[in-house]
Amino acid sequence: MISFNFVFLLLVFTAFLFLLISVFLYLIIRKAMNNQFKRKVENYKNDYRIYVFHYLQNEEKEPIAHLTNKEEHIAVIELLSEYANVLDGEVIKKRLRDYVADHFEKYIKKDLKSNSWSVRMNALYQIEDFHLDFMIEPLRNYYNDRRLTEEEESQLLKMFALFQEEDLVHKLLNTKTNLSNFNIRSIFRKMDRETFSKFVERFDELPKQYQLAVIDTVASERMLWYHLFLEHMLQSDDSEIQIRTLKAYAETSLPLKEEELEPFILMRRWQVKMMLAKIIGAQRIEQYKKLLKEFLCDKEYIVRSEAAKAIMEFSDGIDILTEVVQVSKDRFAKDMANEWLEKERSGDSY
Repeated sequence: MISFNFVFLLLVFTAFLFLLISVFLYLIIRKAMNNQFKRKVENYKNDYRIYVFHYLQNEEKEPIAHLTNKEEHIAVIELLSEYANVLDGEVIKKRLRDYVADHFEKYIKKDLKSNSWSVRMNALYQIEDFHLDFMIEPLRNYYNDRRLTEEEESQLLKMFALFQEEDLVHKLLNTKTNLSNFNIRSIFRKMDRETFSKFVERFDELPKQYQLAVIDTVASERMLWYHLFLEHMLQSDDSEIQIRTLKAYAETSLPLKEEELEPFILMRRWQVKMMLAKIIGAQRIEQYKKLLKEFLCDKEYIVRSEAAKAIMEFSDGIDILTEVVQVSKDRFAKDMANEWLEKERSGDSY
């Protein structure tokens, strides 16, 4: 009985060991094959780089008329993607688009139907990189026929914005997934002026998440023609919208009248104080230097830091912070003033 159990255990152990060795050998072989594949792709990229560059710059003959294998295909499309991100100009963009249309359209369409999520996403990025607006119908089919992840839907909506899809507003307000704030802002940044204006006009109807993204996009894209819209948002009853609007003023340096700032001066929220400090410093509003000195005593580090930074924007900023170090009895204020004076002495950028 003991002998039988021993033999059985030995067989189990041997089978398990054989399985482990097989998996290990498979992984080694797979890695070696992947490395070999990547080396071939890199070799092709090195061979074709100069030809692709000259074609895009000077419209010389096509760098390669017939793609004979997968490695060559990947090498050329990667080269084109690299150049799409660094070369500018309508002529170059058209050459990129035309070359991809001639040689890669069927591959990209095939990749859009792949069972691999990463392959599909890569195809979507390529359509965006090369501005392949003729692929709009496959994109519509992709959007309508698949169960989408947030990343897929976000990328599709960005391209619908880029290609000025007619029902973009409806799609964006009725998404299939819960888009992040970052993704919503990314979609807004791809819109043309006319499409984006529809969201500004319907601002009061939008969900809160979209409202904040609209304000953020006005700021990040420096859409200064919406200054009246921002003035109106300052009057909002929603404190979060007010804070985000103050942030937009700080980022765009749009001028604010004293009567527009006044209602926020006595607000105690640290986010409001931080934005006020940014605005006062960016616009160098002399009458509020005393307020900045008060903010140096705030319990929130970020408020104190922004106040000191704003003070340094004034011509007498060093003198003001030096006086704070010498006279102030508030430890927070003295420490922050010292910190920014040291930055000035050491030449640290701020």
